Amino acid sequence: MGGAYTDPNSGAFSYCAAATPYKSGITFFVSVTRDYQWSLAFSDPNWTLNAGQTIPIELTFNGGSKFNVVGTARSRDFVTVPMPDNSQLISRFRAATTMTAVANNNVFQFALTTTSRLLPALVHCVAQETGTAAKAPPPAAPARATAPASNTNNPAANANNAELYTEAVELATNFILNSGLERPKLLARSETPADLVAHGAAWRSSDAAGAVRILPAQPNVKGIDVTAAIIAGDAKECRGKFASGRTSELLDSEVVFRGFSTCEDSSGTRMIQ
Repeated sequence: MGGAYTDPNSGAFSYCAAATPYKSGITFFVSVTRDYQWSLAFSDPNWTLNAGQTIPIELTFNGGSKFNVVGTARSRDFVTVPMPDNSQLISRFRAATTMTAVANNNVFQFALTTTSRLLPALVHCVAQETGTAAKAPPPAAPARATAPASNTNNPAANANNAELYTEAVELATNFILNSGLERPKLLARSETPADLVAHGAAWRSSDAAGAVRILPAQPNVKGIDVTAAIIAGDAKECRGKFASGRTSELLDSEVVFRGFSTCEDSSGTRMIQ
């Protein structure tokens, strides 16, 4: 059970969370803030904690590697645990069927189900509440020739824009939660760089940035055409040395094309995949 929650003082949206009770008496919470920071929380009416005290916690998923985190008692029976932006930790949590938490020499066992869908659902909840999932993406910037554009004068195509953007948000969320990138974050519209705002749901990590854009099926337009158009756009923007290439592979009976390019100019060397 869960939903979206507001700040009790300002009334503004604060976070999305889900909770489930266990037979042991503990209730387990998972939440994602409006800034896409995730955390765990635990509550037990039998606990007698001091508000503000910190509690070192050792987490293990499916009996694998140990992750050391720190919880804070918010009241006598409620502990919050901010989780680090560690892609390995996120992947372990999403794939786990069991979780063990060791705190104050006590061992707590939890059976986990549907965690693979829980974090994306919470992130999508945040995107809806902050407005990033409800807005259709703006039209592509005319100065950049990227992928073949859909017919913006077609009312049916325009009606699908919001749905396509929502799908892009979900795919981008799955990507950053499973990537090996350092501190990945899904960007709100107001945070999106100008060169990515026309390309769907954008994300950023410590050393990279990208976006997911869904292109509706169009007659006589194939994956290889999209790849070629994107590479051509990159070549046009580069004001120095430019190189590009393309690979393909068979995935689920479909040929998937991947394009890549590099540009070396006065601002440095950039690689695009």
